[in-house]
Amino acid sequence: ISNQACRALLCYLVDFGPAATPERAINVALGFGSTEYGFLATMAFTLPFTVASLAAGVLADRGNRMLINACSGMAWSMSTICMAAASSYEVLLVQRGLLGTAQAATNPASLSLLADLFPESRATTSAIFGLGIYLGAGLASLGA
Repeated sequence: ISNQACRALLCYLVDFGPAATPERAINVALGFGSTEYGFLATMAFTLPFTVASLAAGVLADRGNRMLINACSGMAWSMSTICMAAASSYEVLLVQRGLLGTAQAATNPASLSLLADLFPESRATTSAIFGLGIYLGAGLASLGA
């Protein structure tokens, strides 16, 4: 669930209206417009995530999947913390890319582990795991 909430949270932290204040809108606090936001919300996450996913699948096949998930979770958390403390758009952009890279390792390692842990109910287990994306999006929208 936290995967989707972490991805979507940025969408709820911007305000391009005339009454937006730095205390309530990250775009006002860091001084970026809708074009920069569009890149930040899409490509800054998706490109690193996609490229890193290719390597993450190979890594999950060859490495310790529990360790991969632990390291990915720590990197993901650190990136999220650093995004909250970003002092400029450029720093936020780099942290968003690191977030995508860190999150890329979780799916192949987690799905592989789940398949090993629940071999008789692989489809159900994968479906429940995948449901987290939609639950996360719903919960993220409630927090805005």
